[in-house]
Amino acid sequence: MYVVRNSVIVYTSRYFQPQAEKLDNSYIFTGPSIVPRKDAPSFPFEQLHALHPQAVYISLGTIINRDLDFYKLCFEAFHDLPVQFVLSSGKYTDMKLLNDCVPDNFIVKPYIPQLEMLQHVDAFITHAGMNSTSEALYYNVPLVMVPMTSDQPIVANRVQELGAGIAVDKNELTPATLKAALLEVLNHSTYKQQAHVIGESLRQAGGYRHAADTIMSHFSTIEK
Repeated sequence: MYVVRNSVIVYTSRYFQPQAEKLDNSYIFTGPSIVPRKDAPSFPFEQLHALHPQAVYISLGTIINRDLDFYKLCFEAFHDLPVQFVLSSGKYTDMKLLNDCVPDNFIVKPYIPQLEMLQHVDAFITHAGMNSTSEALYYNVPLVMVPMTSDQPIVANRVQELGAGIAVDKNELTPATLKAALLEVLNHSTYKQQAHVIGESLRQAGGYRHAADTIMSHFSTIEK
């Protein structure tokens, strides 16, 4: 959020905001700022559907992405699915210990161009950080969420409440529960449809341009 005099800029949509009916018009919902990352590496997107019709992206963001146990669990859960998986392991995660565990249907790289990847996949397995969640929904991608900390359980609960994904309890996580959640999302089009509904609300909110216009309009009022 960003406070401008008597207004508060909120970087999501009113539709996605929990209990938005309690917030008056001083809360200005501009949606997320979706800006391509200049340091994003290239990726062979032609490989995504070369062997399998569906593709799934896995990432734990940039802060808690050194969880080798979680990555190993993903390998065990999904090794036999006819799906192409792409795992972003993090720049500073040592994956050498798992080299012999990586299934043939996984592409593992330390850094993935996330915004571009989200435009090519059928689902996103995520920790439900607000940035990653917003980016996925902006591109209509349904979610399987394993919230870890901070606001992630709240974000995951809202996505699930609106029907765009499934939240899995990290304390009860097993290969079977994670696999079941992903298959539910992939095999039922309602999750994709609801992700599109949220995504449309985020796109219509205006993004950084709307936020910038709002801030500048307040400065203009002050000058007058």
